[in-house]
Amino acid sequence: MLDPARQPDLRYRLIGLERSWTPLESPTQRQIDYTGLAPGQYTLELADFDPDAPLSGPARLALTVPAHFYETGAFRIALGLLGLLLIWLGYLWLRYRHARQRAELERLVEARTRELQAANARLEQLSLTDPLTGLHNRRYLTQQMPLDLSFYAREEAFRDGREALVLALLDVDHFKRINDTWGHTAGDLVLKQLGRLLKTLMRSGDYAARWGGEEFLLMMRPLPRGQLAEIGQRLCRQIAAHVFDLGHGQTHRLTVSIGLIECPLFPDHPQLLAWEQLVTLADRALYAAKNAGRNRWMAYRPAADVAFPDDITVITGDPGWLVENGLLERFGTTAPTPPPAGDGRPPPKPAAPAAD
Repeated sequence: MLDPARQPDLRYRLIGLERSWTPLESPTQRQIDYTGLAPGQYTLELADFDPDAPLSGPARLALTVPAHFYETGAFRIALGLLGLLLIWLGYLWLRYRHARQRAELERLVEARTRELQAANARLEQLSLTDPLTGLHNRRYLTQQMPLDLSFYAREEAFRDGREALVLALLDVDHFKRINDTWGHTAGDLVLKQLGRLLKTLMRSGDYAARWGGEEFLLMMRPLPRGQLAEIGQRLCRQIAAHVFDLGHGQTHRLTVSIGLIECPLFPDHPQLLAWEQLVTLADRALYAAKNAGRNRWMAYRPAADVAFPDDITVITGDPGWLVENGLLERFGTTAPTPPPAGDGRPPPKPAAPAAD
């Protein structure tokens, strides 16, 4: 029975949070506070612990503490998924950044490679070009002539000996007088203009190179054999007809001496002489033209009825012994090339080619 005069010994506990009982602070306490409770189901129990006359059984009150949105399982799953997504996005961003860096590096490497290739090409071109005349130089010929011979060897007319390359070595007559009279600057102007003139006198596929000093070597692609006289005479005439500017209002005409040779020299033995040996023979013909009075051309050809044994395929060394032993004959003009019309001198009759 509840006795109003008796003060009960009331205690409470919150099942789900604690096991022990907590006494009320005063019999008049009407409120119990719990803070920071985790979401979940709780039961508040209130009991009388008076040993003399306890109240029958504890009073119970079921409580539910709802979870905040960030405390729900769905939120934790979403948060985990978001974390995984951020990690994936971070991985993708790193891949993208690395890809951009790699692409930029490749672009830079490619640009530097192109620049280096262009620089090397310019250096290669400079190394193959005579700086004064803009023509090719000896180094170019050393590289190009074997390629040309290999290329033309595939042509039937060249292979069976009906056609041949023509090598023409020309030298400016009395060039030292130009340097001594008008100076080396005038001499350089003459060489530059002669280089340009030679380009205009050649066909597509032909080329000219400065062989050294005032000497130039012309390589003419395959022609029918037997045209050396026409080529030599035409070059001498057209160069003699050209007016060269020496600067400061001065002009000058000049002549050249030319040595010519066909390549290969012996149709039945195309490998008998290397192209360098043929240039040596052209040089020998050139100096024969010089000694004959300049302003003319000379050439070498096989002597009549010359035959080599089949087992002789290559001749090494100086080919001059072919001339000395009568295996080659020299032919060319016996008189200077007629001067161009309009210089005050009547042109002499053209000289016929003569063999010696």
